[in-house]
Order: sequence, then structure tokens, then C-alpha cells
Amino acid sequence: MEIKNQDKKEVIKNFVYFLENNSLRSKENKMELCYLFAQYCMNDLAIPDDDKIILDFVKTKNDLYGSNFLGLISINKKYLGSNLHVVLDTIAHELRHQYQIHNINHSKKINVHNEVKFPVNNFDAETYRIFYDEEGLFFNVYYTSEMEHDARTYASQILDKFLNDIKLQNSAFATAWANTNANKK
Repeated sequence: MEIKNQDKKEVIKNFVYFLENNSLRSKENKMELCYLFAQYCMNDLAIPDDDKIILDFVKTKNDLYGSNFLGLISINKKYLGSNLHVVLDTIAHELRHQYQIHNINHSKKINVHNEVKFPVNNFDAETYRIFYDEEGLFFNVYYTSEMEHDARTYASQILDKFLNDIKLQNSAFATAWANTNANKK
């Protein structure tokens, strides 16, 4: 599903309404919450709608949480049933990568992008795909890169902010849901 930037207050209102009026037992309903959260993150990151973002839930054999390639954010469907907190964190993480890619591409156009130095600062998912090897020799370079650290930090912070925004609404159920997910860190 294509995700569009949406006002954060409107997203929170829609999220709380959806929580109060739908069962969270179905994966489809959990996916709807994920789409709303993605809109919240897009607004927070000021990702323009012309950066076409598709959020897709896929079955995968490995334990990969998610990936982002050219604006297609793929989330491992298996975590919808077991840990929505991880799914929301992964969505924020992958959207942060989209933000990083957008800014790098924009800064290349205006010629202000820093030169890459070693150790690698900007070893992103797209670069990792180029260097991918079966033994995963380059994974540590990717995992410890500044871009990956930034995406992990952002995901944790925005999810905390989102859950706090949910708690500020006048809904006992939504507050209980947010408290439960805040404790899953």
C-alpha cells in the first residue's frame, strides 16, 4: 500500500479510533495500524509525497525484520502476530533510511554531500546489496555504520513519542495499549 504524509494529530486521532473500534486479533487490522504509524513517521521526517513509499508485508524464510529498497519497505509478516512493537519500530527504522537516502540524493544535486571516508560512514542497505555475500562478511560494516545507528536511534525515539501521544488521548483502552507496547522494549 502506498503511504502518504499525514498530519500527526489526525493520525493519532485515527489510530485511537481504530484501536477502540476494531479487534487486534486480525493481521489485517494490525496492518492498518502500521499504515497509520507510517504516516505519522513520514510527517515527522517531512518525507514528501513525491517520494513514493510503498509499505508491504511479506513472508520471508529468514528472521529479517524489514528492508527498504527504492522506496519499497518490506516488513516480515510473521512479527505481526507476535510483536507489533517490533513491527512499528522496524517501520520507523526503514522510513528513516528513506529520509537518509532522500537527503543524500538531494545534497548530491546541490554538491554539499560529504565525501565518504574510511571507516565507512554511509554504508547503507543499497550499498550492502551490492557487496552482499553468502557469509555475511560485510554485515558488521553495515550494522555499525552511522546511517544504521541513526536509523535505530530514530526508530526508538519516534516510537516512544508516538506511544506518549497515544497516552495523551482521552481513551483508557488506547492508553493501556500504549503502556503495554512501551513495556516491550
